[in-house]
Amino acid sequence: MKFNTEEGKQVLTIVVVIAAVYLIYKLVKGITSFGSAPENAKPDATSDTQISVNKQNLTWPLDNFTTFADQAYQAVWGGFGSEEDEQLAEILSEMNTDDDVKQLIKTYGVRGETFRYYNLPQTITSYLDNDLRVAVNKIYQDKKILYRW
Repeated sequence: MKFNTEEGKQVLTIVVVIAAVYLIYKLVKGITSFGSAPENAKPDATSDTQISVNKQNLTWPLDNFTTFADQAYQAVWGGFGSEEDEQLAEILSEMNTDDDVKQLIKTYGVRGETFRYYNLPQTITSYLDNDLRVAVNKIYQDKKILYRW
């Protein structure tokens, strides 16, 4: 397609508008600068070396945490417009103990896209809608899980 035709100019305009809307959406969702972690994230408290998991307290087999972590990644980073807050909240709600949450954080590690790499708490803080975060925290409270997002 040639962009010097009227049809080509219209297509180009539509693509530019869609890209601009997507960038504004991401900015509104909490990404304030590319490549920097959110200010309220606490990566020092969640590094793999500092998280101690009592595997006897896990309510899921270890392989399930890999699946959960991959699903969480896909819910947030799965591509253009694929952010699925409800799916992320559902995955977080599957945790039954503090050690489940710790294992999920460890398994998730640090993931993301070019210029934006977050651990799981940073990802949740940046992308999960506040209403869903409150709902997950309520579920954690009911399950006597100490983690809060």
